[in-house]
Amino acid sequence: MSRMILSRVGKFCSGILSGAADEYRKRFIPELMAGIVKAGTLVAAEIARATQKEGETMPAAWKSIRNHLGSKLWDKREEAINREFARQQARWVDARTVIAVDLSDLSKKYARKMQHLGWVRDASESLRRKTDVIERGYWLFESYTFGWDDRTPIPLVDFAYSLEGGEFVSENAALEHGFREIHRATKGQGVVTMDRRADAAFVLELLESLQMAFCVRLQASRTLKDEEGRELGTAAELGQRLPTQGTLRLKRRKGSRTLKVDVDYGYRRVYLGSLKRPVYLVAARGNFEHADKSDTEGWWYLLTTEAILTPADAERVLRWYRLRWKAEEAIEFLKRELGLERVRLLNFRAIRRLVQIAFWVMALLVEVMAGLSDSTLRKLYRLGQVLRVVTANFLLYRIRRAVAVFLRDPVHMRKLESICGSI
Repeated sequence: MSRMILSRVGKFCSGILSGAADEYRKRFIPELMAGIVKAGTLVAAEIARATQKEGETMPAAWKSIRNHLGSKLWDKREEAINREFARQQARWVDARTVIAVDLSDLSKKYARKMQHLGWVRDASESLRRKTDVIERGYWLFESYTFGWDDRTPIPLVDFAYSLEGGEFVSENAALEHGFREIHRATKGQGVVTMDRRADAAFVLELLESLQMAFCVRLQASRTLKDEEGRELGTAAELGQRLPTQGTLRLKRRKGSRTLKVDVDYGYRRVYLGSLKRPVYLVAARGNFEHADKSDTEGWWYLLTTEAILTPADAERVLRWYRLRWKAEEAIEFLKRELGLERVRLLNFRAIRRLVQIAFWVMALLVEVMAGLSDSTLRKLYRLGQVLRVVTANFLLYRIRRAVAVFLRDPVHMRKLESICGSI
């Protein structure tokens, strides 16, 4: 099994580095990725301990990581490497594959000297305190596809940015860069899903100019029109007037329990703002997970370019949007299991690259999952569960722990055979 896993790691790294990276990056990036998997953190000192070579001191290993990540020589190759990664990941995408896009935060509450620190909304603290919490930190543009098993998010185009310095002067500029890179990688394939902020005119017009399909959440107050330009009312007014045209049963988790929720929905064709093509409104009501204070009695108002002619079309759109919440699980994995918010470098160039590589590590773990047989995966899950005290429903937690054992020393597997069974 160790040979299979190491083969998948080598194939993944060679795929994104062989044509775009120089010799230094071809050696350094795989070593850094392996170190992150083994250490389970983005703290450079701990990665240095995990990657320390025989005869090398820990301070020397740490200095090597810091210098490589901050190197200006990387600038010439960085864009090409990132685009090659996105192109490799885009092989999972076809015309109806969901691409979940989200803007999240990299909170650095106590940082003072990190370069280009800005102000961000700390989503996790805001949810816990039930009020907006603003902290120092950086913004993250995230996008994931689901082409392997329709459940596991696969990083596509992801990057950290600051509005206090660097290449982006506004959130719109960062969004435009992210969507254009997605379009370049996927050649316009896929269906973009995004939360309420995606209904801004700038985003919708950009997606239309790129001829990308989308399924986004509308604010209840957005005004919709018919084909003759007459106002139909707000999304909430129109959506709640629509007759119930079907009921979809969804599953949602509440703690350790799985609940079944019946979602009533209606739909119709509408026009919005300056969009030239007709779009469709799907109004759905149910006891959704992740509901917040802005939800009006559990309503979703979804706007999509997908032609909705039958209830089956509407249900497909609801399932597409529901996949967007997997992006929340993905960033939670990166923060909890890989310590995304524990980055302690001062140079923003180095921070941006280390965050980028953290997303590559997640993609690598998915690559391992996709390349192994079901029986081998079950054994890895069992091993990961033994190594992790709390059983995680998001299986990449278990995979990271299990793969770390192989990258440290395959001989360690024999010590766990009595617990996990024959591997």
